[in-house]
Amino acid sequence: MDLAVQRKKLEEILAQKPNTEGLRGEIRQHDSGDMATDIGTRETEVIRLDSFHMILVQARLAKSKLDDGTYAICSSCDGEIPEKRLDAAPWVVLCCKCQERSKWERRPGKTQFIARNDNALERVV
Repeated sequence: MDLAVQRKKLEEILAQKPNTEGLRGEIRQHDSGDMATDIGTRETEVIRLDSFHMILVQARLAKSKLDDGTYAICSSCDGEIPEKRLDAAPWVVLCCKCQERSKWERRPGKTQFIARNDNALERVV
């Protein structure tokens, strides 16, 4: 794997600015149909921005893993993250197995990652 290429991909991701156009403007209150449409659009935009933020947080963490020599190593189990996965999504910090587990096992006592205010991922057990 060419780490310089991965670094460039991560830097391009980190340089992106969020598009907040969908959150601007007033919610139309003339009739309930317009209002429901506007509220649905806003909710969709909030979800999209939340996903964008999570990718940025993971990209910062992945870039720091490049710097300290632990890129392509899962932050949860210390297993190897497949090269194909990193080519498709250079910001990932979890292997497929741990990613699935973090999505579905949100129970107390299980390892999961959350975004902190300082834009880092924090391991929660």
